[in-house]
Amino acid sequence: MMEKWTIKTYLDFVLAMENRHEPQSLQYLFRILDINNKGYLDTFCLNYFFRAIQEQMTMHGQEPVPFEDVKDEIFDMVRPADPYRITLKDLLNCGQGDTMISILIDLNGFGLMKIVKQWQLTQVKHLQKYDIQLRGTSEYLILN
Repeated sequence: MMEKWTIKTYLDFVLAMENRHEPQSLQYLFRILDINNKGYLDTFCLNYFFRAIQEQMTMHGQEPVPFEDVKDEIFDMVRPADPYRITLKDLLNCGQGDTMISILIDLNGFGLMKIVKQWQLTQVKHLQKYDIQLRGTSEYLILN
């Protein structure tokens, strides 16, 4: 069941989204992402949110980045104490908590765009290994 938001709840959310780099905002957003209320984010939680990003990528005509690549990037970025769980403390200590959260909830987030570009370059290098000729623009790859 969806909960009704008050004006205060809405404003808290907007402020947290606009100030993701602040510890208070990271704490607020972490509680939203911790859908199982376990005090940590695991692969299930990350995948739960990233699936929506993949759907948005598909709707916008982009090839979705595989979740495994994003998951690995997130865990490399955060460097959690437990290699299978990201706690709020890990998120605050890594210095890139805002980027990690953006990857999971913002299609246009800087972190996600960086991963997409890396993934696309990996795909191009893979194709070039098989001597497939490519013509590229900044947004699309055209196979000959």
